[in-house]
Amino acid sequence: MREQLLEIINFTYDLKILEKVLVTTDNYETLVESMDDHKNVIMKGKLNPIPELKGKFVLCNMDNLKGYCNFANYKTEDSKITVKRKEMAGENFPEEFIFTGGGTKSTYRCALASTMVNQPSFKKADWDLDIKISKSKITEFSQMAAILKTEPYVFIEISNGDLIFNIGSPDSTENHASVTMATDIDSDIKNIFQWNIQHILSITKLTTGDIHFRMLARGLINIHIVNDYGEYDYYLPRIIVEEVG
Repeated sequence: MREQLLEIINFTYDLKILEKVLVTTDNYETLVESMDDHKNVIMKGKLNPIPELKGKFVLCNMDNLKGYCNFANYKTEDSKITVKRKEMAGENFPEEFIFTGGGTKSTYRCALASTMVNQPSFKKADWDLDIKISKSKITEFSQMAAILKTEPYVFIEISNGDLIFNIGSPDSTENHASVTMATDIDSDIKNIFQWNIQHILSITKLTTGDIHFRMLARGLINIHIVNDYGEYDYYLPRIIVEEVG
């Protein structure tokens, strides 16, 4: 179970965006859901079922959980994680994870599902853009973003069949740059919207392969990642910046 917990942490808390995760497990799958306070990043994950996590509950204080999972005494052959369960309102779910090993014992308390704000649902979308972006292009974009490190936003557009990530507004009178991420795009997307650069970079770092990138014309990005444990969808609504003054 330790590896599965670290997997969930890696795809949520380690992004430095998401703080809490709603976990729902039945006989068929383990679902993980999370969202940042500003609803700029919404994550939906579907993993192979983790029997020890059966029920519905919330992982919070995830820095503690990560520390326990990586503690040397809890990585030995004789170490173990015991799940203490709770019954409430006809529901049975994990209440505590008890880590033991090498003469050390630690307790991690889960939170009730009711402590998590309602998670948005996404109906199956008819995406206006559905492509793969090569990892080399993501690396190129990341390197240029590091050069223009004071620019927080990427403006995404399709122009003459090219998918272009503009670091900074393409109309800016300040330093800015554009990176062509893909060519020969067949899409009618005409709007140019903006997203947080670091959100996109943090998510795309989760995989070493090409990026499955989808987009709606009204301003919603989806990044889809698949690995041996399951699959993850990250939804990024466009960011609306309110002018002050």
